[in-house]
Amino acid sequence: MAAAVPVPDAQQRALCYRGGLRAGLEAGRRPHTIFGTKEMEEARPPIFLPPMVNATYERYAPAKGDLTSEADRTVVRMLTETARECASQFKTGYFGDVDTDGEPHGFGRMIFDDGGVYEGEWVHGLEHGRGTYLWTWGDKYDGEWCNGKKEGACIHTYADGGRFEGEMLNDVREGYGHFQYHFGDSYDGFYSNDLKDYGIWFFKSGEAKVCRFELHESGSRSVEKGHGAKWNADRSQAWPLLDGQPDGEEEISLEDAADRASELGLPAEAPPILAEEGRIHIMKSFSAKLSSSYRTSYRETD
Repeated sequence: MAAAVPVPDAQQRALCYRGGLRAGLEAGRRPHTIFGTKEMEEARPPIFLPPMVNATYERYAPAKGDLTSEADRTVVRMLTETARECASQFKTGYFGDVDTDGEPHGFGRMIFDDGGVYEGEWVHGLEHGRGTYLWTWGDKYDGEWCNGKKEGACIHTYADGGRFEGEMLNDVREGYGHFQYHFGDSYDGFYSNDLKDYGIWFFKSGEAKVCRFELHESGSRSVEKGHGAKWNADRSQAWPLLDGQPDGEEEISLEDAADRASELGLPAEAPPILAEEGRIHIMKSFSAKLSSSYRTSYRETD
């Protein structure tokens, strides 16, 4: 029941966290999670449970259950009523503007039975325009929608702290995007049908590589395939890659490495050095080059 009680100074506390914890606090929820030794050892994110809704208290009324001591029933009933009052904000259904048929139209908020929440623009019953969706497990999508599907520019924050910023099409990642992983690495490049296609991988250590991806035989993930190149942290040395692994032990010239990037459809140069100072400016400038190379490649193959 404590999961239904609001968190004092939630917006301020949210600044101390990232991922699902931050998204939950910003949405006015008290994050209710499961996290144990297995999650810690395997570097998994916490498992986020859905917020308490009033329907939960109707279905599993604590005060009507069996108790070890009947004397506790009054206290349990009091605690339940307090929690129900707090849970009123999670009453399922739609709250907002509607059209002449009573369908969501304009701006509104929908709380689904599983605890997921969409808040934003609607057109005749479908999410359309700008909107935010918060999943019960802590993921948060903030971006554009078209006829009930995620489509256009977005920022998707994941429960483990990862963050995707890029383009969506028909509910999947498509085109240029930037993914910042919770462990420090990042990917800048292109996506096809929700999976990485080709781009640049920046390591937390400062090293970087260019690579192309193909669908794994499992059909659920992409793996590195073909020729690529890897640079050291200060970009003074480079090595050839094949299927994501070193292709021999000898270095290649910086010119050859740049050629390999160009063959992948990327700018014919070494990836930028992402020092913390000026990192955002550098990435905006380089992202513009990537987007330009993508549009050029698309026109050539159209």
